[in-house]
Amino acid sequence: MSIHVSRRRLVLFLFVSLFAVAQISWWIILQIRVGEDLRANQNLSWQQEIAAAKHCAETDGVEDVEQFRNWLSKIFPDLDYDETKKTIFVKESAIQKLEDYTSHIIRMIVYEGAFFTLIILLGLLYIYWTLQREAQVERHFSNFLASITHELKTPITAMHLFVDALKIPDVKSEQVEEAHDSLTENLNRLDSLIDKLLQSHSRIVDKADKFVTADIGQETLNAVKSFSEIISGDIHSEITIDVKQNVFASVDIEQWRILVTNLIENAVKYSDADAQINVDVSSTTKSAVLTVTDSGIGFKKTEKNLIFKRFYRIGDENTRNSKGAGLGLYLVKEIAENLGGSVLAHSDGPGQGAVFTVRIPLTEKAIDG
Repeated sequence: MSIHVSRRRLVLFLFVSLFAVAQISWWIILQIRVGEDLRANQNLSWQQEIAAAKHCAETDGVEDVEQFRNWLSKIFPDLDYDETKKTIFVKESAIQKLEDYTSHIIRMIVYEGAFFTLIILLGLLYIYWTLQREAQVERHFSNFLASITHELKTPITAMHLFVDALKIPDVKSEQVEEAHDSLTENLNRLDSLIDKLLQSHSRIVDKADKFVTADIGQETLNAVKSFSEIISGDIHSEITIDVKQNVFASVDIEQWRILVTNLIENAVKYSDADAQINVDVSSTTKSAVLTVTDSGIGFKKTEKNLIFKRFYRIGDENTRNSKGAGLGLYLVKEIAENLGGSVLAHSDGPGQGAVFTVRIPLTEKAIDG
């Protein structure tokens, strides 16, 4: 439905654009014709003046040339008399003056028309950009709805099945344990999804009272450990950790945990079961650096900024198999910026894996050594 709406808007935009360009073009042509008509009317007026002057000359005769010229200059200031050829003609100065005036009018009309055309085109381009952006938001939101519906329905359906299984008489203890584990897993999945939705809705708010100077390496280890315990048995990807100790930065520890968890979860989500995921913590002169590298599906260069937008997911909801609502990397970017840093993504292309690099400022304590 949104695709048809977008197409209708695009068709309407093209129609309005063509109409505006046609109108401004017609206005320019019309004004140029006005200038040409002005020249033609003046030439006609001169011809009529010459005819009237000739009639007077033929009726009264030209006995005194200077007196006749003075009379012409008073009655018909643009005309002059050639004594040798016995003809009345339009002065060159008058012709040049008319040419200069009409040329000035035409140039002014062309410049104004070009200026107005440029303004209209810029306005139309802005409208087109707005329509494209709106269509993109609608597409992402449509993907989000499809994804979030699937994300909510899948665990709820699984929970219903296991709850019904527990109602079977003489259910075995192994089945009870399996049902318990599955219910716990699906509840954790729902809890994680709801947390992301709430964090995305409220955005990450800078609360200075929650910021503490922390060892980024140790906090990253804690986050990876917690994540591994929650998803234990669900993944087979190998996560290797290489952290430099005593890398201090002022952070909200809970926000940092969410950032690390989302990056690792994203790497797991878009990698094969036996993929290699590397988590590295190091430092530069002024920054603490977290790098998460995976050997997953990667992404196109044109998507390196799009993947941090809310609800954006690589591929299409009808073709992708990974779980998620398109909020994980959005939260990573929000948290990194809230901590005074940034996040960059790099991939050599589809199927080439990805590298996510987060940089946040070191504390003065760490800089001073």
